[in-house]
Amino acid sequence: MTDLILENTIPSGQCFRFKKENNYWTVTAGVNENVRQIKVSQDNLSPIEESDFWSNFFDLNTDYQAMRDTFSKVSPIM
Repeated sequence: MTDLILENTIPSGQCFRFKKENNYWTVTAGVNENVRQIKVSQDNLSPIEESDFWSNFFDLNTDYQAMRDTFSKVSPIM
């Protein structure tokens, strides 16, 4: 399980080509014949987690919680 929060990640400006309808996000990524599209909700991230392409796209293999913990030791939030 990942700590990916779509509402925080997608509108941040780091990701593009997203469209939100109701509780689902649709994303299109790729070039030419390698274009891929996925429809995903926060309640069901398995299409992202189970795909090497989308897992890499969302950088799920990076332990961001460990980074946050390290940064908090250096500069704790008051």
